[in-house]
This record gives sequence, C-alpha cells and structure tokens, in this order.
Amino acid sequence: MLKKLASGEYSLKSTFWKFVVIGMIILNLLNKIFAKILVTSLSGHGMIDFYTKYFHPVYSGKANIFWSLSYLLTLILIIVYSVVVIKGIWKASENYAKSPMLTFLAKFVTLVIVGFVLHDLRITQFIW
Repeated sequence: MLKKLASGEYSLKSTFWKFVVIGMIILNLLNKIFAKILVTSLSGHGMIDFYTKYFHPVYSGKANIFWSLSYLLTLILIIVYSVVVIKGIWKASENYAKSPMLTFLAKFVTLVIVGFVLHDLRITQFIW
C-alpha cells in the first residue's frame, strides 16, 4: 500500500484525504498516547536522563522499555510516513489534470499538515 502511495497510483482525492489527513491524524494521536504514557512511566524524566541515571536492568520495570520503544517507533514511523505521503501527493498531483489550483492546494496543505505534525512531536522534550 505504501509503495502504491509513494508512486502516485492513488487518485489525488484518495491520497489527500485518506493518507494525508486521516493517516497523519491517526499517527499523531498514537504518538501522543505513547508520549503521555511514557512521561508517566518515566516519572517526568527524559529518556536519556532516565536510562543513564535511574535505570537498572534488573530492578526497573519492563514497561519503561516497552513504552520507550513504542514512542521511538512511532517517531520513526511518522517521519518515514511523512516522506512517503509528500512523495505520493506530488506524484498524484502530476496525474491530476482537472484543476491546477487543486493540485497546488493539495501540495501546500500537505506540507502544512506534515509541518504541524513534525513540529508537534517535541522530540527533545521526551528524549532529553
């Protein structure tokens, strides 16, 4: 599915609404959930701070590792998905000949949505 998305095989409408809007909302919500659980799990410490000062492999809970990995995997997934979505919207808009204004708006709004999601990640807040 992501391969078809990246190559622009879906329509511009489908690419924008299904993959950009809905896909980015779902990934962002998933990241927010993992971030909230992670902050609670690490007692307000950043990941590097927690794992270098407070973590003990035997006595620390396995949940901390699970939530940290879940959070990091969603970060990686969001970044990779953002690249695929931008590539897909560009290719789908090349195949859309009905309205140049709609192709421009789809590209612009996609960049804005991806920008907001990436800005909203606040990676340094949880890592450091």
